[in-house]
Amino acid sequence: MVSSGMVGLMPTSSAADSFVINSAGSDCSGLWKSGPNDFWIRDNAGGNDNDYCYIDYGNSAAQAGGSNARRLTLCEDCYVNEWRVFANPDLSGIGTQIYFKVCEERENDPDLCSNVSGWRK
Repeated sequence: MVSSGMVGLMPTSSAADSFVINSAGSDCSGLWKSGPNDFWIRDNAGGNDNDYCYIDYGNSAAQAGGSNARRLTLCEDCYVNEWRVFANPDLSGIGTQIYFKVCEERENDPDLCSNVSGWRK
């Protein structure tokens, strides 16, 4: 079950947390917090752009970068310049590493995504 949590400030960091990862166009940012097993995502575009941000994740770089990825989506123009927490995402079948990419969905153009990166769970 995915539930929302805090919005705004980021919690303290752990050695296994990811750094902030930006989509290729830098309009979306995301990170992995290993302690609580949360994904954080934000829209940096300023709103009113008809695009939305998402994180694709999985148990391998191939899964996170492919059509079998699990997806967490930030609603269009929501949480602009604020962090949105996806607490307790579905981690079934994911071992000690989690892989993810941060993307900006663009309405009439190809999505802009970061490279897939892997982090300790």
